[in-house]
Amino acid sequence: MDIFKIIQESWNYYARHIQGVFLIMIPVIAIVDLFYALNPVDFEDMSNAQGIMISLIPFVLLPLYQAALVVLFQSRYDGATLTTSQCYNFGSQAFVRLLVMYILMGIAILFGMMLLIIPGIYLIGRFCLAEFYCVLEKKTYTQALSSSWAATKEHQWPILGGYLLVALLQAMPTYFISILLSVLEIDNMVVDFFVGAISSVLLVLITAYTFRVYSFVKDNEPKITETV
Repeated sequence: MDIFKIIQESWNYYARHIQGVFLIMIPVIAIVDLFYALNPVDFEDMSNAQGIMISLIPFVLLPLYQAALVVLFQSRYDGATLTTSQCYNFGSQAFVRLLVMYILMGIAILFGMMLLIIPGIYLIGRFCLAEFYCVLEKKTYTQALSSSWAATKEHQWPILGGYLLVALLQAMPTYFISILLSVLEIDNMVVDFFVGAISSVLLVLITAYTFRVYSFVKDNEPKITETV
């Protein structure tokens, strides 16, 4: 596995389908920003209930739009052209499985992070393909996690290294934009919305990368031929 080639192909694939990514992400960005606009919270005086609510909204939306992105990338890979609503419709069928899977992954990774951080990072690399097995192959959350673990075994270190590199690269633009805005002392809701939108769309680069790894694994699976 040439991981740098995989990363380059991931970027090309992401850039080629950026319009579809944008159309899927915009409703999510709008809902989250509208929620925060209608429910302003002072973080210094925030109650536990408010803190849970702020964390809960994005987390509940996560499996919905991630499933839609998975369907979008696979459909384009297969040469189909599904609409945004079709991607959400097909993806929503895996909502419960994906939500439970993310909860289990989160618990495992959090526990790993508590054990000197490195085990948690390792688990991220081994479970990074689970959502594709869950959505595209309709596997249960335990089967999806198990399939991802098995699929990443042979190339686990290159896959993890590529994942961390892509995660770093996608975060850099918004990081530098935030620094620039801080230096210029620019602080208003419109600018924050656009910076948040850019950050959310760039975050999909990680999904593009893991999809390319998933498609590589599937393309290189041993073919079973029938004999008469």
